[in-house]
Amino acid sequence: MADEEVIAENMDIDHDDDGTAGKMSASADALVHVTLFQILHATQPYPDKDAPWYINGREVRRIIVVASVISEGVKPESGVAWYRLVDGSNSVGRTVSALRFTEDPGNTRVLPPPAPDFVPRHVYVRIVGHLTADRGANAAMIRVDALQVVKDRNEASAHFLNAAYAQLCYERGPPPLEVLRGLADSAAAPPGPAPNSTQHNPKPAPGTSTSANRAPPPDASHVPPPQARPSTPPPTAGPSTTVPTAPSRPAGSDINQEPAAERPPAPPRPSSAQASGATAAHNPFPSAPPRTPTKRSKDRAAPGSPFTPRTERKFRKLSTADPLSGLTLLQREILLQIMNATEKNPEYGIDVTALAAHLAENGFVTSDDALNITAALDFLMEGEHIIADQDALSYRMADAKGKRPAYSYEGLSSGR
Repeated sequence: MADEEVIAENMDIDHDDDGTAGKMSASADALVHVTLFQILHATQPYPDKDAPWYINGREVRRIIVVASVISEGVKPESGVAWYRLVDGSNSVGRTVSALRFTEDPGNTRVLPPPAPDFVPRHVYVRIVGHLTADRGANAAMIRVDALQVVKDRNEASAHFLNAAYAQLCYERGPPPLEVLRGLADSAAAPPGPAPNSTQHNPKPAPGTSTSANRAPPPDASHVPPPQARPSTPPPTAGPSTTVPTAPSRPAGSDINQEPAAERPPAPPRPSSAQASGATAAHNPFPSAPPRTPTKRSKDRAAPGSPFTPRTERKFRKLSTADPLSGLTLLQREILLQIMNATEKNPEYGIDVTALAAHLAENGFVTSDDALNITAALDFLMEGEHIIADQDALSYRMADAKGKRPAYSYEGLSSGR
């Protein structure tokens, strides 16, 4: 608190015409560090010019603020200067006004004079004053008693810490004396290693020998002799009374395992071409259970996915963005082939064997990679993109009653 009093004494102290600042006693004029957020939320018990102001339940008379001046103005005829202040704690668009009375209107400028094509930086100021009611704004404003331009960039941060310390002391009380004494002792103690601290060998500099930094070996005269261990008696040739036990075996060694060379080789996996050419009635990609016809159509089977009936009742509306950006290359290629086949044959679509052959020829899958194709088809069916026939041997696009394709997006490509 002493530095604020010295600054207030060295700067010009302005008072109101009614001498409000002079009436305040020194005991009640304790300077309190506050932020603009606290000033914006200050309250009065009743609307009156002389009513006290309360910040967070505490009566505050004299305050100290460190804030940035974003605009200023002066009325030479009345000797009044006003400033608009921000400090980062106030809401966006809300500022705090500060009024200053002076006899020299030319000494009220804080911001540098504007020059062509030049925007001056915000100037931080340190204001000592008291709160008063802002006319028409229903909020508090600052009546400046002393003002000084801040030159140290760290003063704003120090002011915020002082404001937090003042509020915590009011809510929870001052710190214990033991803590304050410990801080004072640590600040007055000369720099050096802390007591009872472990000494660590410093890391040698590059190009220096590590032997110079190494501690000298202890003297041999001070080394205690090694302790002698009791010798065990040698084994005798007499009869043994211990019961022989079977050698321990690792876990699972009781099972007789045949050598790896004698095991029969695993049967080769049939390729997708062999599996697809076996019979037309066999489905190499079982992805959906059998379905029964519905009243919706007598000529074709009902879709197998539980999401398809909802899809057939409405037509897909595509946005300007790619609706299939979340698909993989394999899923996009499958959807592209099914889309092209649906445009040619809306009722049937594409055969699953022809689709698998196309994917294998173009390098999307290997010849025996039927599981990935099945997973991609299931994903597209769950996403309501495609539907299958009753035996899941052919796939087509999810459409509106089988009359028009659901996708009309010309930019769809496999991404290869």
